[in-house]
Amino acid sequence: TPAHAALVETAARYGAHVAVEKPVAMTVGEIRAAYDVCREHGVHLACAFQRRADAAYEAVSDAVARGDVGDPLSIRAVFRDHPAPPAAFLECAGGDP
Repeated sequence: TPAHAALVETAARYGAHVAVEKPVAMTVGEIRAAYDVCREHGVHLACAFQRRADAAYEAVSDAVARGDVGDPLSIRAVFRDHPAPPAAFLECAGGDP
């Protein structure tokens, strides 16, 4: 979202490690600057992907690990948020219209 770059910079200047949901920032230049400022202040910047902790995602991962589905060559999955985020959030969140 548009707020991420400034929040990352503020956290880095305070010496805090940062985990930020994607996108890290709105442009490639802002993303590079975010990683640079974290490097300059000796803190880590991680781009989080919240689906890794999603119950449905973990269930699929566990089923594959147990061998319940054989040896998959690829997986195509669709996970949807319920309820959907408010329209006001979606209008400023970035990404495709």
